[in-house]
Amino acid sequence: MIRDYPQGLPESRRLSMRLLALILLVSSVLTLTLTAWQLWADYKRDIEGIEERLQVLEHATLRPLGNSVWALNEEQIRLLLAGMLNLDAVVGVALDTDQARHYFLGEMPADNAGITRTYALVHQGPHPTDKPLQIGTLTVYTSLDGVYARLLDRAANILVGQALKTFVVSVFILLIVQQLVTRHLGRIADYARQLSAQTLDRPLQLQRHRGTPPAPDELDQVESAINFMRESLLEDMQRRAAAEQRLHASEERYRQLFRSSSDGLCILDPEGHLIQANPAFLAMLGYPPDQLPELTLDRMTAEPWREADAQHVSRALATGSSEEYRKDLLGRDGRNVPVSARLWIVGAPGAARLLMQRARDIRQELHVEGERLRLAQQKQEARRLEAVGTLAGGVAHEFNNLLTPIKGYAELIAKEAEGSTASRAEAIVHAAERGRRLVEKILLLGRKGAAQRVETDVAALTRETLEMAQRSRPAHVRTGLRLETDQTRAVVDPTQLHEAVMNLLLNAFAAMPNGGDVMVTIASAECDGKPGLLISVADQGTGIAPEVLPRIFEPFYSTNGGHGNSGLGLAVVNGIMAAHGGKVGVDSSPGGTTFTLLLPRKPE
Repeated sequence: MIRDYPQGLPESRRLSMRLLALILLVSSVLTLTLTAWQLWADYKRDIEGIEERLQVLEHATLRPLGNSVWALNEEQIRLLLAGMLNLDAVVGVALDTDQARHYFLGEMPADNAGITRTYALVHQGPHPTDKPLQIGTLTVYTSLDGVYARLLDRAANILVGQALKTFVVSVFILLIVQQLVTRHLGRIADYARQLSAQTLDRPLQLQRHRGTPPAPDELDQVESAINFMRESLLEDMQRRAAAEQRLHASEERYRQLFRSSSDGLCILDPEGHLIQANPAFLAMLGYPPDQLPELTLDRMTAEPWREADAQHVSRALATGSSEEYRKDLLGRDGRNVPVSARLWIVGAPGAARLLMQRARDIRQELHVEGERLRLAQQKQEARRLEAVGTLAGGVAHEFNNLLTPIKGYAELIAKEAEGSTASRAEAIVHAAERGRRLVEKILLLGRKGAAQRVETDVAALTRETLEMAQRSRPAHVRTGLRLETDQTRAVVDPTQLHEAVMNLLLNAFAAMPNGGDVMVTIASAECDGKPGLLISVADQGTGIAPEVLPRIFEPFYSTNGGHGNSGLGLAVVNGIMAAHGGKVGVDSSPGGTTFTLLLPRKPE
């Protein structure tokens, strides 16, 4: 939190005033200490002076006073005692003699304050051998009032003088400090208070020197340091701003890539909870953005893939990334979405580790691959059928060459012979005719039959074929024709198309041993991007077994072997459609089978 910077300071908090108070305090303490020391020295000197005067009194007055007392010279005694009172600090003298005489001049000091000395008065005889004789005592009383008065006057003089000197010096120092230091500190404070990202380009200038500046001092160092700091901050801010711009640009590029990626991207925490997902990922699974917090990796993964997915997550957390792997995601509607996935760790060093999963939808790839395999199988099957058809066509030509003279000679014999010979010759002719029709089917299978294509009403042709198929229709089977378009004309070979529809009808009759309906439908459709017709024959039979379905168009393949079925019916249908540039389709289930013939209206 940024606090409000104080705009001004009270007088008591200014550095100059605090410095003045400190100087006065220190000066006062020092003055008092020195004054006390000086007064103590003066006191000792005054006391020593009193002691010296008392010693002078002892040496100069005691002997004359003793002689006067011995001689009982009252006048001389009083004169000597009065002279003692003239000494400085002596306020009283008392003389007691052994004749019980008492003399007292002056006054007694109050509360015994002062120095008191008592001296013995001794009389020495005129002969040196005389023994000294004590004749009395002299008591001298001194007072210290004069000493204290002088000390008080001296202390007052010292204190007043020191106070004046200290005040003058302090004011002078205050002015110097204000001029040289504090005003610049105030300018520095104002500069710092106004300093911001917008004012970092303005340096601090104290403007302390006019003319040639002297050698740098501490304030110059402070000024230089602040300007150096300002320049460093400016450079750091510029670098940080450039770094933030680069980071913002990088984050924006990442966001754009994340949002616009065609692959599904999502960010997960180590426990598998979804944190963020791009639109492609949400669209892939069908979830709205507000359901992101509810999604987990397990919930989004199809059941058979969850265990393997957990192993890939553990590997990514341990090594930093996983290899590309295949799995199915589970959509909101329960559908499986096949994806190619990969995991890797994202996040700044030291931050919480997150996982990013890239899921690429491979439904189209699988579909394309399936179509490629299907087309490859169809191409291989077509080549195989073409090879078989070519072989069958060659055999059919040779067989037709054999049948032609057999049929011709048999017809001649039937015309010329009579009786049983003629009937046998006619049997040969009928057998040769069946062989010729079989050759025609084989030639159709090999696409070598002569096609006579004319514009034909396919609906009318189909109706005629249905009428002809009634002779072979079991009694418990019903047939019907439904037209879903009135544009039923196309350029076809009527005989071949009749053969193809007839084969499909006969197969439908055979597929319904318990009876049912056979519905023939004609509708408009596109054939390789061009207008065409779609003929479908749907039965309600038992259907075709899945293992049999891939082989139904193979020549000579039949599930009714030994029952007069040559196995060429559907192979011929396939050959006829190929000759017309069309296609044959089949859809079978236990409830019935539907064959479709797709024809172009006009051949290329």
